Amino acid sequence: MNVVRAAAYVAPNPIKARSLFKIWLLVPIPVFGQLWAMGYANLALRRLVKGHDFRDLPEANADWRLFLRGVYATLLTLISMVVVGLLLAPLMATETADPAATSVTNYPPVLMQAIAGPTELLIQVLAAVIGAVVLTRYALTDSFLSALNPMEIWTHLRAEPAIWTYAAVIGFVVTYLPDLIAWALPLSYENDQLARMIIAPYFWMLGLMLSTHLMAQAYEWSQKTAAKRAANVGYRW
Repeated sequence: MNVVRAAAYVAPNPIKARSLFKIWLLVPIPVFGQLWAMGYANLALRRLVKGHDFRDLPEANADWRLFLRGVYATLLTLISMVVVGLLLAPLMATETADPAATSVTNYPPVLMQAIAGPTELLIQVLAAVIGAVVLTRYALTDSFLSALNPMEIWTHLRAEPAIWTYAAVIGFVVTYLPDLIAWALPLSYENDQLARMIIAPYFWMLGLMLSTHLMAQAYEWSQKTAAKRAANVGYRW
């Protein structure tokens, strides 16, 4: 797992800037911009897991096919969170929520919510890991249902659980760190909202692309490990 290699994937240069420019224009648009960005990131992931050069970005065509891919990718991410949340619901029932911490005027960033307690942290880590595998499955198969195949998900996780966890956690932190930084700045409420809604999404996009590359690396490692295990089994027989 190489974070430097992933950072180089999103390092700015004239060619990559042209590829990302259309998406960057759309990112600040509430909801729709994020869905186009999710679609573009999953399209890039598809190219990576299909064997394209790890340094190339796909051409950004902000059409409805890319938007629909983003919708599916977002739904898969939400489903992963819901499944993990349901599995850990008994643990959540033992904790008491602080209403003031999630008020409309003081809604904390995702990273702050993740470390609000041990249960929240466990849920976010597991959801990030499962979500990473599911998104990789969707990029690989182009099928919503195949992405949710529990046996295939387990096959990937079983091959390299540590690497998938590392890729998912680092990707999660990098993706949502800009919002945390914008939230932590000593700004007035109006400027804080401006920073979190307009400025932070541009850096969120870069974090999303870095996370995409880490997922592709995790898939590459898990495939190698699975192939070695299959070869060893065949040798013993």
